[in-house]
Amino acid sequence: SIAITGFDGITPANGWRIAHLTLRGPNSASSGNSGIDGSANDVVVEDSIIDQWGDHGINTGGSSLRWKILNNIVRNNINDGVLIAQGGTDCVIEGNTVTGNGANGIDLGGASRCVVANNVVRSNGGSGGAVDKWGILVSGISSVPAADANYNVISGNVVSANGAQGIIVRAETGRTANYNLIKGNISI
Repeated sequence: SIAITGFDGITPANGWRIAHLTLRGPNSASSGNSGIDGSANDVVVEDSIIDQWGDHGINTGGSSLRWKILNNIVRNNINDGVLIAQGGTDCVIEGNTVTGNGANGIDLGGASRCVVANNVVRSNGGSGGAVDKWGILVSGISSVPAADANYNVISGNVVSANGAQGIIVRAETGRTANYNLIKGNISI
């Protein structure tokens, strides 16, 4: 296992596989300072620990396609644990433990045709407040660039002790969050 620590995470290119790493950030807020941050396609992130980054633990970047985020521990990041950003499609987030992040555990912010399955999503988002404190968020967003969140599957996750609702599906004005399947999740 290789450990990467400091202020700069990894920016993957198309087709990269990131595996068996410990990516530890500076544990101080810094926009754009994510553990894995990029707008690439066909990226696999697996069997790694991503923690204490100043922004998101993992941020796919806008319009990224076919990311697979598998069997990781994503914890204690300042913002979202995992963000599938606007326009992201056909992503799989499976078998991860996502805990202790400052905002949403898993955020499909304008992402479609993604599968979020068999994850443990716990203690994300501080207590109280109305936004960005959910365990799993599926959201059509109107910010630039605007994007819908349609045809996602949220299945078999264990969601507990987050700052707000465990799983929420919503759409901002002028956007949609349609045809999403939420099944077989456990909320404790």
